[in-house]
Amino acid sequence: MQTLGYYNGIVNDLDHSMVPMLDRGFYFGDGVFNVAYSRNYHIYELKAHIEELFRSACALKIEPPVSGQDLSDLLDRLIRKMDSGDLWIYMQFTRGTAIRLHPFPKTGEKANLTVMIKPSGLQDVRKKLRCITVEDRRHLLCDVKTLNYVANVLAVQEAMDAGADDCILHRGEIVTECAHANLAILKNGKVFTHPANEYIYAGVGRALMLKECEKHGIPYEERPIMLDELFTADEVFRVSGSSLCMRVAEIDGKPIGGKDEKNLTILQNSLLEKFLRETD
Repeated sequence: MQTLGYYNGIVNDLDHSMVPMLDRGFYFGDGVFNVAYSRNYHIYELKAHIEELFRSACALKIEPPVSGQDLSDLLDRLIRKMDSGDLWIYMQFTRGTAIRLHPFPKTGEKANLTVMIKPSGLQDVRKKLRCITVEDRRHLLCDVKTLNYVANVLAVQEAMDAGADDCILHRGEIVTECAHANLAILKNGKVFTHPANEYIYAGVGRALMLKECEKHGIPYEERPIMLDELFTADEVFRVSGSSLCMRVAEIDGKPIGGKDEKNLTILQNSLLEKFLRETD
């Protein structure tokens, strides 16, 4: 198959996959999701992505319709149906299917499981990104990967309209993250990134980056980053599951960074080598 859609046991091409109108994800965005990538039919850090999906489900009091192991086995079977092993894999739980009422459905209503799979390769980690800053107008459940992403969509579109690659969100003078990736800076040989709290989604890519810092003896600190620090940092970089570690070279039309290529290259190389090694 070139693309694949799965909904509660039904498998089809994405163009022919359908979801009931009464799925609570459709009218309330009442659900959670996570995204993983595979190379050579090996799903990278699948356990961590499933744990994150289940953590988000727990935060919204959604009872997953499958166990973590069952979901892992299902995804492995589904990717084997694909023509290529280099894939983008989307997994989603919604609270169930019921008439539109705000309270949760009655006990016994099962959550829905959706999976979407399409061909995709890893982004070029050497690409230098152009970003703009955008006021962070999201709710205060940013640490839960809910389906309510319209603020992120608007922010990314604002970046696209400005000819940029991504946006850097901020609440007042405090930088939070990018629209669908975490952000970090290097200053005087030390990495700084926003604390894992309700203002950001502390993704798997962020956790892997911090582990590589420990491995290579690069000190780091989780603390709020101020807007003006972006323009005086030695390096600014974006981390995510799909881009690993990418340098930001321009913000709001101003060139930035380029002063600590040694440490940034260490992180880029080590994260890329880990990805390639674990997906061979």
